[in-house]
Amino acid sequence: MLRNEALYLQSISLKDAGLLATWRFSEENYDFFYEFVPTTKEQNEKWIENILNKKNELNLIAYEKENNRPVGMISLIDIDQRNQKCEIGRVLIGNAEDRKKGYGKHLLSLVLEYAFLHLNMRKVYLEVFADNASAVRFYEKAGFIQDGRFVKHIYKNGMFKDVLHMSLFREEIYPERSSL
Repeated sequence: MLRNEALYLQSISLKDAGLLATWRFSEENYDFFYEFVPTTKEQNEKWIENILNKKNELNLIAYEKENNRPVGMISLIDIDQRNQKCEIGRVLIGNAEDRKKGYGKHLLSLVLEYAFLHLNMRKVYLEVFADNASAVRFYEKAGFIQDGRFVKHIYKNGMFKDVLHMSLFREEIYPERSSL
């Protein structure tokens, strides 16, 4: 199990369908995702089944260690063993009252440790809306650098929005393991 002083991570399962639907389709989380398509309970369960069957993904729920309460989710997507790279996605602290408490930092730290030290990735990358200044700052503080910009890339809220591509290399946070 992945854990640190604040959180532990567990794989998503079908029993999490209701919780994930609440988080993913809440109005307060709408702006964080590329798309927003309200779904039925059955469609949401089918989505979870689909991501669980992907061999190159790891989808996790974060639980507050102190009281075993779920607080967020994160995924490693397109895990590419040959090229030693993967994407971080579906990063979300589910409820607004749990944001700004350090959970995101702990969540990201755990999944980066797993990607770099257990999966032997050399590069982890992500995409984020360019106008999401707090998320961009958050990723920059973690060491990610902007290495691309997709101009007018995603249609959202009646306009096309720019998306930043950001990357972090293993040697930036684990220099002793850069030659692997």
